[in-house]
Amino acid sequence: MSVNVGDRKLSKIEVLYQAEHLYDALMDLSLRSFGLYSTNSPLRMKYSRAIKLNDNPEFLLELIQSKRETILAWADDLVASLSSANAIFPRNSDEFSLRLSYQNQALATCSVINRELNEIATHFNVDVNVFKTTILALDYESHLIREWRKSDKARFSRYSL
Repeated sequence: MSVNVGDRKLSKIEVLYQAEHLYDALMDLSLRSFGLYSTNSPLRMKYSRAIKLNDNPEFLLELIQSKRETILAWADDLVASLSSANAIFPRNSDEFSLRLSYQNQALATCSVINRELNEIATHFNVDVNVFKTTILALDYESHLIREWRKSDKARFSRYSL
């Protein structure tokens, strides 16, 4: 028997699935150098429109590389935190608090990634539409983590401190 699309519930691992898609979106965005372009760059940046790197290309390319590494490190941390939280099935209050701390860390990482993307868009004067899908995915991921925490608090309320 099949279930109508509107009647389907979220998968129990939807938060991990979306985290992987968010990681892929952040990787794509960073490979496009966040919407920046250079006339001397060998890379083809078809989504770029904002700033030309003619003033000081070496410094700006290094800055883009450091932002790229930062974003990808935070994305790795997000996926690792969610995977760690999912690996723990609480059987006592210590395990429950550890799982909750991993979920809180993942939520904080979403906030940091959002701040970093907003900083990149502001400082480099990048068109916000370049970040639109990524920020929407980031907001959805934050929502899923909050719902997961809420569900865990209800499920494992006997372990609450």
